[in-house]
Formats: sequence, structure tokens, C-alpha cells
Amino acid sequence: MDIAEEGALNYYISRTMRKSDHIDHLPIYKCEDLFSGMTDRLKKLCKALLKKGKIVEAKGVWERSQLEGMEFDFANHKSDMKDPGAPPQDSFGPVSVDPRCMRLPAEVKVTFVATEETCLQMREVLLASDFIGMDAEWRPAISRRDKERPALFQIANRHAAFLIDLIALADNSVLDEVLSALFTCEKTVCIGFSFNSDLSMFKRAYETMKFYQNFAHFCDV
Repeated sequence: MDIAEEGALNYYISRTMRKSDHIDHLPIYKCEDLFSGMTDRLKKLCKALLKKGKIVEAKGVWERSQLEGMEFDFANHKSDMKDPGAPPQDSFGPVSVDPRCMRLPAEVKVTFVATEETCLQMREVLLASDFIGMDAEWRPAISRRDKERPALFQIANRHAAFLIDLIALADNSVLDEVLSALFTCEKTVCIGFSFNSDLSMFKRAYETMKFYQNFAHFCDV
């Protein structure tokens, strides 16, 4: 692990150690997700939690990530306490109950898209919409060896929102055709926010797909 990678790792862990009401606080489950599949980083997170006396939280990370070889014997640590660092149950909308968090109107239906069938359903709902908003998400790179790849693509009109699993549907021809039809429709204005970075990411990750290459009407705000 080089100095830059070590610095980035310590940065995310230090944010996890902050108090929950701190503006820079990073919930444990988000840090755990950020380090997903990276055993050495997850072990360091566990050790940092143990150092802070957060034994239940450290055990939760250790068990969910199926880590081995930790100096602390989690197997012999018994507790009936609920892990406060566990990921919340999946739900659409902000996890926080903070009233300052924006929420979608109750009438807006949110659909997860991970199959060709749901791709076609999305086409029926969004085709010829007057406006379509869109945004992509991916896990940030912690070191120069990490490869960034789009994970989630969110698109919506006034009445429905769709969360597209770009891991499950990477290079899928049906998704490519559906998105191309939506984005090249003359009746639709596609709206993105600083979308050039998303387009660059699509270009690097999906060389065989064409949906991001042409828009009938596009507005970047």
C-alpha cells in the first residue's frame, strides 16, 4: 500500500470515527461498502473500531465480510446488543429521518431495473416524456490501482423513477436499445447535473454501448 492509498484509507476511517452529528461523519456501513472485497482495508477498519471500544460494530463488519485471521477472537465475544453499525434495510429514499432531507413525492413510483424485462417496462413509462432527469453513481477510487466503474444509473420523469443496475446489465443490448430510444426521442429533453463526468465514465466502461453517444435534446445544469 503506497503513501497516497494509506492516506485515503485513513481519511475514510477517520470520518467513520467521528461523532454521528458531525458534518463529515461517514456511517460504518458506508465505509464498509466502500471497502467491499478489500480484505486488508476491512481488517484495518475493524482494528480502528476495536481501538475505539466499538466491539459490537467491529464484530459486525468482521462477520458480514467473512474476515479471517483477526487478532481479536470475535467468535468468543458474545453480546445481545444490536450492531449499530449494520447497514439499514434497503429502502428507496433517504435513510435519515432528518426533515431537511429531500424526498420524492409519494405518488412517484421507484423501480429497480436489473433485468431485460424491467428495461422494457421502463421504456413504456419514460418514452416521449417531456423531461428526463439522469445521474450515475460509482464507488470512488481509493488508490491508483482501483478501477472506477458505473454501478447505478438513475433516470426519471415527473411521475416515475428508475434505478438501473449497471453491474447486472453491463453491455446489455436491450438496455442499450431502450436508453438510446429514450435519449434520442425528439419530444424529450434530457437533463443532467455536471453530466460530462458521467459520459466520460460511460465511454471508458462501455465501449460497445451507444446510449450515451446521442441525445435529441440535452441540458446540463
